[in-house]
Amino acid sequence: EATPDNSLYASYSRGAKSVGYSVFYTGGSAAINAAKTGPVGQEHVDAFEIGSKNRFFDRTLTLNLAGFYYLFDGKQELLTVVEYPDPSQPQTPILNTRFLNVGKAEIYGAELEMNYAPSERWDFGLSGGLLYTEITDSDIVFSTPRLGIVPLEGRPLPSTPRWNLSAQIAHHIPAGDLGVFTLQAEARAQAKQNSGLNNDPLATIPSYGLVNFRFLWESKDKSYNVQAFVTNVFNKAYFVGISDSNIGAGALITQQAEPRLWGLKFGASF
Repeated sequence: EATPDNSLYASYSRGAKSVGYSVFYTGGSAAINAAKTGPVGQEHVDAFEIGSKNRFFDRTLTLNLAGFYYLFDGKQELLTVVEYPDPSQPQTPILNTRFLNVGKAEIYGAELEMNYAPSERWDFGLSGGLLYTEITDSDIVFSTPRLGIVPLEGRPLPSTPRWNLSAQIAHHIPAGDLGVFTLQAEARAQAKQNSGLNNDPLATIPSYGLVNFRFLWESKDKSYNVQAFVTNVFNKAYFVGISDSNIGAGALITQQAEPRLWGLKFGASF
């Protein structure tokens, strides 16, 4: 604790994820499915983190910074490939989704969080992060109809956007015995990401940004609150997930995010 308003920290921890089993049976005989189950070995991680927590301007401004580095051994992931389990029937492929240890991987990045409340009427918030992932050592090599021979080594982990950014502004209006009214706007954006372990470009979710608006009321004794909201104000169409498990059949399975929504929420504390 350099000063009462500034502190530094560093941490190291080691953890393990338990043995797992594959239960994704998509075809083949009972013996073939039994051979798929595993077990999948433990995943181990060595996690390093450094950071600082700071308050400035009579504690109206909070600024937190952190950097992290994770080393994985035996990283557990899901992999879907097209296989021909019966050599006597090579014309009958099946989709095989298997839980397995892909090898060694690393994740590192940095995070920032800032909050500024210059008065009881205003709040400003900003947060963001940078992220890098890579499978650094893997013996797994497979083939896909589109990409051909694919080694996992050197590929990023799925669903890991390189950056994300969020911002918030709130204006509070004290109204005496009527409580407090708040006008709030939020924005969030993130980089593109790929949701498949083989990193097929067709499974890439493009970068996107969202804006939300809220009008809130809270009673003077904080017992009751009401919120009127509009999320995804500009009705941005985007995906939260894309599965390439059926890409061999010329199809993608997508999960589309919520469109513009509006509504009311009521709350009570007791």
